[in-house]
Amino acid sequence: MKRRRTVVLGCTLVLAGVIASFGWLVVSHYKPFARRVRHEKAVSQLSFSRDGSRLLSISRAEGRWLLWDVENPLDMKNGAPLSGGAEGGTLLPGGARGLLFVATPGARFSQDMALVDLDDDRTIRTLVSHCETDGRGAASPDAKCLAYPTHAHEVVLTSGDGSDRTAELKDLPGVRALTFSPDGRTLAIATEDGLLLRPVDTAGPPPFKIDSQPLQCVRFSPEGDMVFACGTGVVLACSVQGRVIWSRGDMGPSTLEVIPAGWALIIREQWGTLGLIRAATGRWIRTLDAPRTTSFTVSRAKDRIALGYSDGSVEVKRLSDFLSE
Repeated sequence: MKRRRTVVLGCTLVLAGVIASFGWLVVSHYKPFARRVRHEKAVSQLSFSRDGSRLLSISRAEGRWLLWDVENPLDMKNGAPLSGGAEGGTLLPGGARGLLFVATPGARFSQDMALVDLDDDRTIRTLVSHCETDGRGAASPDAKCLAYPTHAHEVVLTSGDGSDRTAELKDLPGVRALTFSPDGRTLAIATEDGLLLRPVDTAGPPPFKIDSQPLQCVRFSPEGDMVFACGTGVVLACSVQGRVIWSRGDMGPSTLEVIPAGWALIIREQWGTLGLIRAATGRWIRTLDAPRTTSFTVSRAKDRIALGYSDGSVEVKRLSDFLSE
């Protein structure tokens, strides 16, 4: 009996040693994914390419954009100021072109919306001149359609290269943001008086309108069945049929992103903190550890989040690591 217990104890010690060695091997070879670059001033906007491999970062105060390979930050395109400086922009699905707001030369309060080849730092086409709105442009998932606001209270739909206008959506004052659904069939538009959902095919059913306080950010769920929007003092969720699912007026998020799994939203409060809320119910989950954040974005193709800070730095982390911190 004593010998048997000795054998069992010996086997247990050997097994524990194997497990410990394996654990040490895993821990010693695990390196958290983290990449960092830097602007000279606060980061105002971030945008991933569709596949998550490239990131466009913009500093409005600096008037400059950076386009960099997320896996290799040394492979970076340093955008020279275009016609007075980049004010904001969106990286298109292919990762080589972007819709940029560029300060209009000689004008204090207006901008040009331009389609820019970021690899060559070259303007392909100026889409709108002297545009007096901060609304961002958007591209359909297949990059065959562009949508952008104009100074004439309208949203214009064009071909992917911006050469042919396919539709003009009228009477839309104060457009702040817009985005396409995952299937590219629906356009969600955040305005100064609410949320508009309408089919890209103008022959489709009539649009849905949800009255609200001014909105400045809008996102679809990964499945495309829900729309989330936020603005001054409000964050809301609705179905694509225009039915409000929940609404909260006790917070003032300036932007939001839907995590790739779709179960939660990350919101940025106006004072720079990030929070996590339940997508289905709007229930507050917790505050995230990301002080001094001035901009952030999430890649739906890869497990990544990009964070821009007030000191000009940009950091990319695994989203799963960030949520577990």
